[in-house]
Amino acid sequence: MKEPALDLALLTGLNCWGAALAADMLTLQIGPPRPSRSAMGRARNTGAWALHVQGHRSVVDGDRPVDDPVAFLQGERAIRSVRLEADGRLTLHLDGDVALRIVPDGSTAEQWRLFAPGRSGAHLVWEQGRLSRH
Repeated sequence: MKEPALDLALLTGLNCWGAALAADMLTLQIGPPRPSRSAMGRARNTGAWALHVQGHRSVVDGDRPVDDPVAFLQGERAIRSVRLEADGRLTLHLDGDVALRIVPDGSTAEQWRLFAPGRSGAHLVWEQGRLSRH
């Protein structure tokens, strides 16, 4: 069976867009927009992939921290590389020397989740100090 971490390589070369907050969870759409419907039945676009981040996250532009990551990530930015560390730290290196850094807080709670919205299939989830498929 293939290691779950290998699936993160699918993000390289895709655009991330549509950053938003749901409570304190950062959501990002990744890949080409696809028409879909919200739980309330409203028409919307989602990416081929979605990344939900509950753990600590930061965005840096070069060596400068970004004050408002959601506003900063509103436009499309290509993902140049993805790096997952053994401790769950996930970094998406984006166009223009920009990086989204996700750092798990050490709790057993879910820290981040990657999945294909509106489709059945595995979710990659960092929780309880490990990467798993759901």
